[in-house]
Amino acid sequence: MNTLRAILLTLIITLPLSGMCQYRVSGKVTIQKDQRKKLLGRDTRYGAFQSKVGNNANSPLLDPDNNIIISFHPQDFAPTLFATQNAYITQVNQRFIPQVLPVVVGSVVYFLNEDNEYHNVYSRTPRSSFNIGRRSPGNTYPQKIQKTGVINISCDIHPHMSAVVLSLDTPYFTRVNPDGTYSIAGLPAGKYSARLFHTFMGTMSREVEVRANIAQLNFALSEN
Repeated sequence: MNTLRAILLTLIITLPLSGMCQYRVSGKVTIQKDQRKKLLGRDTRYGAFQSKVGNNANSPLLDPDNNIIISFHPQDFAPTLFATQNAYITQVNQRFIPQVLPVVVGSVVYFLNEDNEYHNVYSRTPRSSFNIGRRSPGNTYPQKIQKTGVINISCDIHPHMSAVVLSLDTPYFTRVNPDGTYSIAGLPAGKYSARLFHTFMGTMSREVEVRANIAQLNFALSEN
């Protein structure tokens, strides 16, 4: 199994929000050139994915590098959790969009068939297995997510289709922008486990403390 190394650079900005003891944390995620080359060369991973999608894919959410999720998990307090609203994964052109959907645990994810053919959605992830059956075009099906962690989903009609529901026990998360930047607002001061998820590179984590003079975290992904 691949392991990830994170380079945590100097923390340089303080951004208190509206006078409260809450902060905005921002930074940038980069994938090192040697790592990108390795991913592109793997027929069963990034290379195969790109060959199926093609160069004319009309959604940036089909690109694995646009499906990097960063989340901050409090270590010294329990955050209040609310269900993620408007959590959708659509099926179109025999693809799931987005490839990774982050939600708060307990949320309902809606699976939409916007293709012109039948699709299925199922998961065999332990403690989160489900199978919505084969659904006709235009069909929408809700599925409550009750387990935290990575939930892999597939279509039994089209085995090349796959995606991930990333179920989180924190409200502090975001999708990294296409240019690698990210920003999360409203973090109370305290200790956190900062976690980064990439479709093909897995999850890495780093213990951090959000406080005055510490509000920027930069990550670099590489492979041991």
